[in-house]
Amino acid sequence: VKNSIEGFGISYIEAAKFGVPSISGVDGGVVDAVINNKTGWNTNPLNIKQLESTLITAINNHKKREQYGYNAKKYFYNNFTGNKAFEKFLKIIMS
Repeated sequence: VKNSIEGFGISYIEAAKFGVPSISGVDGGVVDAVINNKTGWNTNPLNIKQLESTLITAINNHKKREQYGYNAKKYFYNNFTGNKAFEKFLKIIMS
């Protein structure tokens, strides 16, 4: 869908939990779920050349996928487990 922006991107967080790096868009909340060049890749899906380049990089670079997957899993456990999410929610409510 050309004009839709995803609010957060729970599927990226679910992938991170299992150590799977993601390729996401560059708009909306997905940039909080996928850290570019650390837990995956953010790319403009409307820019076909950029999307193609990102896909080729991800497919051809096993070591990078492995490292980003490791980083993604670590990012999940440091930020999105029950206690961590509750602490962040409570901080927002109390401010």
